[in-house]
Amino acid sequence: MNTMYKEKALNQLAINQDKNIRWSFTGLLETEDDFNAVNVENNKSFNFTWSDVVAKATELEQAEQQAKAQKEADALAGNNKLLELGLTQAQVTAMTGYTPPVSQ
Repeated sequence: MNTMYKEKALNQLAINQDKNIRWSFTGLLETEDDFNAVNVENNKSFNFTWSDVVAKATELEQAEQQAKAQKEADALAGNNKLLELGLTQAQVTAMTGYTPPVSQ
């Protein structure tokens, strides 16, 4: 799993806990040890665990993948509808910028 999702997950969980919470860390957030090294300001602490961060990161990654797949499906469906109306692929691509994937 990409470190970016873990950092986004940590941020979302922290904001859900306390919108004014401030935290920092050095390096990448990749392991539970990294999570345990996060500095939370004003003697506060997180009310969630590393497992919560990983679960949220997985949720964020899956949501992004689903959104990407939906966008691709919508682009293909729109392309096909324009072709059904009698436009050529060159015309559709010129209008929308969409180029269908090449079949192998």
